[in-house]
Amino acid sequence: MRKPVPIQIGKRFTRLVVLKEQPTHITKSGNKVRKVQVKCDCGIIKEVGLRDLLSNKTQSCGCLHKEIHSKYLDNYRLESGDYRSRLYDCWISMKRRSKSRKDCNVFKGWLSFEVFKKWALDNGYTDQLVLCRNGDKGDYEPNNCRWDTQENNVKERHEKYWTIIKPCGSFVTIKNLSKFCKEHNLSQSNMSSVASGRLSHHKGYKVKKYEN
Repeated sequence: MRKPVPIQIGKRFTRLVVLKEQPTHITKSGNKVRKVQVKCDCGIIKEVGLRDLLSNKTQSCGCLHKEIHSKYLDNYRLESGDYRSRLYDCWISMKRRSKSRKDCNVFKGWLSFEVFKKWALDNGYTDQLVLCRNGDKGDYEPNNCRWDTQENNVKERHEKYWTIIKPCGSFVTIKNLSKFCKEHNLSQSNMSSVASGRLSHHKGYKVKKYEN
């Protein structure tokens, strides 16, 4: 009778370290599959088949495959020219600025360059414009960003703006309160009362006024 392969606790297989043997798994066809509990270098603990581990078929919890796939995409983008583009530099700068500020986050979808690139090209990007947050406030997100000249971006820091908090909880920064009220069937006088504190809200909308 063939002697079972001994389990070596603490032995490493690529990114996985064996913690202990698990109960043998019986497949639907009646075959026995030896299982072991392993810990990946990334911290994930999971159960894998011993045969797959010994044959090097399973090398991580799945993170290694993701990294290889990510590097493949990075190389593809490099070859396609995105890494050499000004738009890519804008994307990197946006993420860097966000990390350096406590009150500024990046829209989750924009963590993907391809998603950010599509939005930029659909919303007037040219190499002569810079990415601006409305009022130079809030998060980097589609409703709060635009492409504008550097001159206008600097000028904007000294202008008055309104932050509108919608009934759903999302917010947007605007310059023209009257226009916003007309577009959303709101009373400008009531919205002004909300901004001054005389009303708590108007039709679920809240607003505050500030100057840069």
